[in-house]
Amino acid sequence: ARSSSSVRIARSRVSGSSDPNPSSTNRVSRRIPPAREVTTSPAPAPAAGRPVVTAGGLTFELVRVQRLDKDLVQVDLVAVNPGNAPVELGSVVSSPAGGLDQSAFTHSSGDVRSFVLHDERGAPQCSSLGPVPPGGRSPLFVRFAALSDGEYQGTIEVPGLPPMAGVAVPAAAGPRYSL
Repeated sequence: ARSSSSVRIARSRVSGSSDPNPSSTNRVSRRIPPAREVTTSPAPAPAAGRPVVTAGGLTFELVRVQRLDKDLVQVDLVAVNPGNAPVELGSVVSSPAGGLDQSAFTHSSGDVRSFVLHDERGAPQCSSLGPVPPGGRSPLFVRFAALSDGEYQGTIEVPGLPPMAGVAVPAAAGPRYSL
């Protein structure tokens, strides 16, 4: 069952800066599914052609992109540690501005960007970061506001990682509208 909550949606026009534009942040009422618990259990391997990047001794694979509703997109990644020692995700996924909660999804046109959603308490709608054990896999998720009803492509930008370009977002089910 879904619970009603308030979600902060941040969208900004891209003008050469990777920083969110605070004046573009709105508060809207939206129903979102509760965040799921993240564990270090095995995650499915990515489909062929899905972006894979490496950073800090870890490999990050795009597992799937799904519409949770017409306005909400969830991106699922998995961090894989091929090494012999644990790696702390927070030391890899980080920037001076923050961690996974500072991720963004930029439309392939480059004209609009969506930032991580926050619930009514201000908590980001993304995974918590912990250690990835040697030879282990740690699933991650990030939720963004949809940039369009139709199918579109873009780039996922996660602090500390190379951008993942060419990421397809499926079309929303149901009636169409334009932003």
